[in-house]
Amino acid sequence: MANWSELPGELLLLICQRLLSLSDQIHFSGVCSAWRSVGVECRCHLSRQIPGLMISSSEIYDKPCYFLRLPEARLYELAEFSVPHQIVCNGSTEGWMVVTDKFMQMHILNPFSGAQLQLPSVESLPPPFMVPEPKSMKYVKKAILSSNPVLNPDAFVLVIYSCGRLAFCKVGDETWTLVKSPPHQWHLDAIYLKGKFFSVCNFGTLLLVDIDQQPKVKEIASAPQSQSWTKRYLVEVEGELLLIEREVKRDVEYFSSTDEEDSDEDDEGDYDSEGYNSYEEEDDGDFDDYDDDDDEDDDFDGDEDDYDDFDDDDDDSDDENNYDDDGNDNTDDDGNDGSETDDNNDDTSVESDSGYDAEEFGIVTVSFKVYKLLSSEQKWTRVKSIGNFAVFLGSNSSFSLCTMDSPSLKGDCIYFTDDRITDETDEIDSQRGHDMGIYDLKNKTFEPLYPDSSELIQPPPFWPPFWITPIPW
Repeated sequence: MANWSELPGELLLLICQRLLSLSDQIHFSGVCSAWRSVGVECRCHLSRQIPGLMISSSEIYDKPCYFLRLPEARLYELAEFSVPHQIVCNGSTEGWMVVTDKFMQMHILNPFSGAQLQLPSVESLPPPFMVPEPKSMKYVKKAILSSNPVLNPDAFVLVIYSCGRLAFCKVGDETWTLVKSPPHQWHLDAIYLKGKFFSVCNFGTLLLVDIDQQPKVKEIASAPQSQSWTKRYLVEVEGELLLIEREVKRDVEYFSSTDEEDSDEDDEGDYDSEGYNSYEEEDDGDFDDYDDDDDEDDDFDGDEDDYDDFDDDDDDSDDENNYDDDGNDNTDDDGNDGSETDDNNDDTSVESDSGYDAEEFGIVTVSFKVYKLLSSEQKWTRVKSIGNFAVFLGSNSSFSLCTMDSPSLKGDCIYFTDDRITDETDEIDSQRGHDMGIYDLKNKTFEPLYPDSSELIQPPPFWPPFWITPIPW
């Protein structure tokens, strides 16, 4: 009988092609060098994998991070992959992480293949207000990749750093380039879509991030007139750009404008380090101090052809803006298009059941709102369903998956993680990492990601858990 290490390559290939998960293929590849060569070849033909959570240890110098797969809640120690211990993850796009090490050096890292590329250091980030700032491994709040840097050597990286400033680099650059934006405009999230970067700021304005010769931002659409939000995310669903607003509750009090004690005299810069809103939104008005020599009008004008794919082909009214495959009306019950006030907003009454007690862990997500961009009208419209799609929010680049291709995922749901970036001196630092779960848009209900999710993240991680899709190349 032939030794298992001497099985014919054709037979090994047939076996490996029937292994649909990356973890099974990794274990297959670990048998011996002959099996590994077949396994590596097969990985390039894997369909898109179901994402999992990357979870760090509680201390930066303690243990390696872990990969928690959906939906089985199985922990994989990434010592068997290629994740250094002494890093902070600043973001992820598909299977790639952007990380900062203890020497303030930044890298793009694929933990599943071991591939690693150098980025400019944190020290090379331009001072946002022309004055030096203290820097740490958590100075970069979020990083977004334009594409797979191995398949596309000309990939770009956009970072949100300091108090909501933007900078970018091309893979291979030695320094970061500042993106010019008004000083009172704090960027909360960004996305790469249809060959361009977009961001959403603290005012809810959608901005085109122009990284050409004179990098700057340009307004594309004004904010939805929502008054109860804590954080905003941009995500693409079937070619459409969505804005998702997330509201959290902390110590029974809301961060957002629903607090009756908030006054009109609140400072315009009343944000915490995450850009959390703690006052009623105001019109951002004219950017008097913002010099834009190239554009006399910041409105969405001559470049509209670049964004025609956002439009609805047959969309003449907000009532048709939904993703229900049955053709059901998915606008608000009162026919609202996103301009509702808190008086008719029923989402704030949602009780979270994401798997832990808000009093025990100090902070909890209580609701989500979803808007779709109507680019031809330069505005957002409220939608109540995303159909057979699931979206994944966190410190990663937000993304969506069709649940018809991934039956283990729940459609019309938001999978979210606790993406707060806190300092070790923060009073609720010991509770970080636990505000995560699945939100059902149809039923407006929460459920835990895993039945024992709170126990899986004990003690709290050094950096926020985030979604990552295994891509071994």
